[in-house]
Amino acid sequence: MITCLNCGQEWPVDPALLVPCPTCHAKIGQRCKRPSGHGVWGGDIHPDRDRAAMRTVPGYGRCPAVTQAKPVPALPVLVQAQLFRSEDA
Repeated sequence: MITCLNCGQEWPVDPALLVPCPTCHAKIGQRCKRPSGHGVWGGDIHPDRDRAAMRTVPGYGRCPAVTQAKPVPALPVLVQAQLFRSEDA
């Protein structure tokens, strides 16, 4: 059973394993592999595969509990300059 840590939604199998991986060409049901043939660190899947599953697997998509973060405004130029000012100056 796979459970989303944000919203608690559950799937009997990882939805990303229901599509082939466009990055490493792992087949449906197979875990992703690195070019060396070793498994991806942590047993994870490639992001492109997860995105492909979001587009094609019914009931799977962007987590409803996660909202897009607002962009952080840039600091004014004077403040940026002060960040890099030497203490000796």
